[in-house]
Amino acid sequence: MDETYADFVLNATAAMEQRSRGTPMERKLHFVSNVVLYKDDFAEPKLSAWKKLIRGTRFLGSRMINDHHEADGQLVNLIRTDQGPGNVEENAAVLSNFSKLLLQEGSSMKLIVGELDGFSNPGACDHCQLRALQTAAFLNLYQSRADLVKAVCYVNAFERLQQEQQGSSWYQGQVLVLPNMTIREPPYYVIKMVSEATQRNVVRSALSSANGTAPGPLLQLFATASDDGRSVAVRILNQGCADRTVRLRLRGVVGALRSVNGTVLRSRVPTATGCGDGEKFAMMNEANTPARPEAVVPEPARAAVAADGSVVVALPHWSFVTLALQAV
Repeated sequence: MDETYADFVLNATAAMEQRSRGTPMERKLHFVSNVVLYKDDFAEPKLSAWKKLIRGTRFLGSRMINDHHEADGQLVNLIRTDQGPGNVEENAAVLSNFSKLLLQEGSSMKLIVGELDGFSNPGACDHCQLRALQTAAFLNLYQSRADLVKAVCYVNAFERLQQEQQGSSWYQGQVLVLPNMTIREPPYYVIKMVSEATQRNVVRSALSSANGTAPGPLLQLFATASDDGRSVAVRILNQGCADRTVRLRLRGVVGALRSVNGTVLRSRVPTATGCGDGEKFAMMNEANTPARPEAVVPEPARAAVAADGSVVVALPHWSFVTLALQAV
């Protein structure tokens, strides 16, 4: 981001807004700029350019939208490691800082994510298990910030078996389309699982261990609830190398929990508590192929309502679990 690009967006927006006057689209057009937000954008000189863009489009309110891409999305570690934040946590900080900037400037600008997972993953194919977990983690993040992020669009869904065309920078991989078969890949199943495990209202959620300390760096929790408070959808991501058991305690649910139904997309690579580079590489690259078109597919999750009303969930290593909880 620089002031030259800010001027370009402002001039183009003003011209389009001027042409819309006196037409049925007056005061209805939404304007999108495609400036990627990076963590260093909140320091000079980039900060001044952002302020110029925000102030110049403030009169448009929420009709001004920035097309956000997950900046620096090529890190293998999604959430956090002992060495520091992963790419999802870094993006969470970027969104938080941008919200603060918009508040300071009195702007109602919103974000859309036009190219979810637009990055290639180092050491992993672009339609494999690592990208599936990456998709889940970013969807959890973006939907938790529904106050700021208004829409998310996945990068192109289809892919030839031979991967990309020469010179293409698009990394696809939900579905492999072949002359004799169509193969649904792990990221496809994540999108399907998320679509079936989303309610209208984001629920405040937190992870802790039995003694109240943080449970580790590679878990992510996201939950939503229905308007009547009787249906809750939960998503849990585990990028760790160990199987775990999670106990969910819900507050504010209307009625008593009656049932829990879950789905898990998990790694098939056996691993010890601490996996080595070979095991991690194998888990990153699990995919469905013509020889094994259903090697990585969802299956029923192991979850049950306990006597105290909590929900006990088995969380396999390198997995994504979705739960539908119903109260009466």
